[in-house]
Amino acid sequence: MRHKSLKPFVGILILLLVVGLAALYYVSPDWMARSALAIERFKAGLQKQSLTTNNMQFVYLSGGKGPAVVLLHGFGGNKDNFTRMAARLSGDYKIIIPDLPGFCESTRNAEWNYAMPAQVSRLHAFITALGIQSFHLAGNSMGGGIATAYATRHPDRVKSLCLLAPGNVSCAPPSELFLMVENGKNPFFVKDLEDYSELMKMVFADVPFIPRPIRVYFAEQMRKDQKFLKQAMNDILKSPYAVEKHICEYPGPVIAVWGNKDRILHPKGADILAGKAPRIQKAIIKDCGHLPMLEKPKQTARIYAEFLKTV
Repeated sequence: MRHKSLKPFVGILILLLVVGLAALYYVSPDWMARSALAIERFKAGLQKQSLTTNNMQFVYLSGGKGPAVVLLHGFGGNKDNFTRMAARLSGDYKIIIPDLPGFCESTRNAEWNYAMPAQVSRLHAFITALGIQSFHLAGNSMGGGIATAYATRHPDRVKSLCLLAPGNVSCAPPSELFLMVENGKNPFFVKDLEDYSELMKMVFADVPFIPRPIRVYFAEQMRKDQKFLKQAMNDILKSPYAVEKHICEYPGPVIAVWGNKDRILHPKGADILAGKAPRIQKAIIKDCGHLPMLEKPKQTARIYAEFLKTV
């Protein structure tokens, strides 16, 4: 009889829990977003850590065991862009994914220059502070350009180089993004949820489902970052760097991976890089946009893992 008498109270508690979660879903999208990221990190075997060196704080994700792999996000991105891909690599490799200086949780200073040479120097300070002597290096978009510049400056440290739709392949055909910028519209400069939704359509071939409250949260974060993003973009444009002109300065193995539906950077960049030397491989992922590690994490991780086995 006692158990039967508790049933109404259990039902009420469940109802209150559901109502509470529903309220959080709409009232606290930041909590929902952080919780979702925490779950993804846990599933990938990654933990958030921080390190301070040269008056800079680096916040990064780290996990797994084996040879070190450093992953670099792109413009407007952050360390969690690689979480799903890393989940398929952390069983065999020590994964390290920093927020690059200025982005997300790492130190941002309005007086700094965020062009590639300065970012390479900051990245080297981070890697040196970690005590890593040699590692595999991969980067997406802006991170791919930084990875290339780092590998050519420190070839003794970098075992291999993976470029995921890297920026700065200057002789590639103009992408849809470049044509938009020429006409005075840059989709990375987000003012509201509508702008953010349009950006998602640009970077993904098939936009994943993101609950509206979380989309609102991410859109607000990008809106708050606009002053910095414009500064960083100007710094990068004032100090151009052509990946295809420097890639052969790095003597190690290279693979360029591109989505065939990339609207941000033209997929012909993969052919251009692969044509520079026989040791430079290429891989094209079908029905994929500019962020293969997010849109096609399983396939991207498989391509990268197979490449690493050949190194």
